[in-house]
Amino acid sequence: MAYNRHFGWKYSHFGEDTKGHDLKAFGDTTGKYVFWDASADTLYIVGNLSLDGTFAADNIALIDAETLTFGTGSDVVMQWDGTNFIIAAAADDSLIEIGDSAVTQNSFDLKWYGGEASGASYLYFDASGNLIYTTGVDLQFKDNDYLVFGAGAGGTGDVSMDFNGTDFLLNVVGA
Repeated sequence: MAYNRHFGWKYSHFGEDTKGHDLKAFGDTTGKYVFWDASADTLYIVGNLSLDGTFAADNIALIDAETLTFGTGSDVVMQWDGTNFIIAAAADDSLIEIGDSAVTQNSFDLKWYGGEASGASYLYFDASGNLIYTTGVDLQFKDNDYLVFGAGAGGTGDVSMDFNGTDFLLNVVGA
């Protein structure tokens, strides 16, 4: 261990490279702790993680292919593979919610930029206007994809439109 005479202990080493030790620090609340599992090379935080102060972009970093995992059963895993950002769910039809569905209904506007310079093209969701619109972005439906209206059963709703590769069809349920 190194000692800094002005500030106390500067850093501590436990074990050596490739021969690590598990470390567990408990909080004041039952069942809350921080645990470094050396054999899994994983840090577990069971409780709240609070970051305070000014952080530079490189203060918290995961290198390529490292994961950030949520849930006791690795329910959601987030990873940057060097090219793509991946959010993977352990169960099919999991839901990502953005905003708050409480009585106050706090929301976010969402903006996805296209390929034009200076943000000239984008898809935009305006939460307060309950509106999705595009600027410089086209929507394309492939053959046999549907644009559906109404709350009818299944993927066809009450009215749907599609192009089957030959014909443009307007489908009305019950007609």
